[in-house]
Amino acid sequence: MRAYLDQQELPLERASQREAFIAAIDEAQRIGRMVIEAQRDGAVVPTDDLAELPDGPGEASELRFVTAEPTTLVRVTLGEVADAMGELGPAQRALGESLQAGETDGMGEKLIEIVDTWQAVQQAIDYSGDLLGPELAQTPVKVMGTETTVSAEAPALSAALDEVRRAMTEQDWAGLADVLLEDLPGLSERWSVLVGGLSDRLSGLGGGAGGSAA
Repeated sequence: MRAYLDQQELPLERASQREAFIAAIDEAQRIGRMVIEAQRDGAVVPTDDLAELPDGPGEASELRFVTAEPTTLVRVTLGEVADAMGELGPAQRALGESLQAGETDGMGEKLIEIVDTWQAVQQAIDYSGDLLGPELAQTPVKVMGTETTVSAEAPALSAALDEVRRAMTEQDWAGLADVLLEDLPGLSERWSVLVGGLSDRLSGLGGGAGGSAA
């Protein structure tokens, strides 16, 4: 069994998928990159399966680990989040208007999608901070003509999402409609600009994915 980090072959003391994964992570960290994908004989290995790689070759003849430069990964991730935020405003308004009209059919599924998107935003910000450091949350970005930061904007978002959860728990549909129409659309617009601005600030600072690990 052979193992590669991008195009570089990894030296292995023995044929072990687990050892190859550990060696790939160590080498990626050494050169300032991170493993973002594993391929076994050309097929992508699901992330959840990486913790259960066998301590032997199994049926694999080749493992290949794809890397990315952390700044590039964060930039792309934040860009995707910004796009999702831009699409969220209309969905929130539509659901709020439906609730005001007393139309609750399909409300639960639509609301879950909205909350899941906001949670994905928070997770992406946290993950990006883990990769690049806490200073990311303090990086100023101009939003609606005024410089602000993730740290400064976070309390208002947390308060709005807490209100969504409260209204859902208490079945306060009028209150839920209010937050969907009055609070979240503005927040999604601000966060789209904020996160997109962070992504732009990172442009040109990192390398690419799957490049040479030499």
